[in-house]
Amino acid sequence: MAVRFRMGHLKPLEAGSVHMDRLVKNQRPASNNFVWTYVSPEFQMTQENCLQKFKLPEPVLCIGGILQIELLGRVQKQDTDGLFYICVSHVQVIGCSVSPAFDVEILDPSGKWLLKYYPEA
Repeated sequence: MAVRFRMGHLKPLEAGSVHMDRLVKNQRPASNNFVWTYVSPEFQMTQENCLQKFKLPEPVLCIGGILQIELLGRVQKQDTDGLFYICVSHVQVIGCSVSPAFDVEILDPSGKWLLKYYPEA
């Protein structure tokens, strides 16, 4: 079993788009409605109830405020319904905010962005 981390933001909404209609109806957005600006390597996990720490190989700027924790691999099927379940009791993410000294403007849906610096902040 492994874990991978993705960071990014929602794709811009367009009036009348399927994406916009889904969000208006309060449905959960599908993963293809995001622009992932960072995808980590896979980290191996143990299948036991204990604290496991994963350190990214380098500092990362999370643009857009979305962090996805992707659990990879299925190891045990539930006898009652034949489905796979994964139980996570706690997640802690350690980092620091760069605002108000920095801000990000997302320029277009392809993932281009502009980092703005405000030295007076």
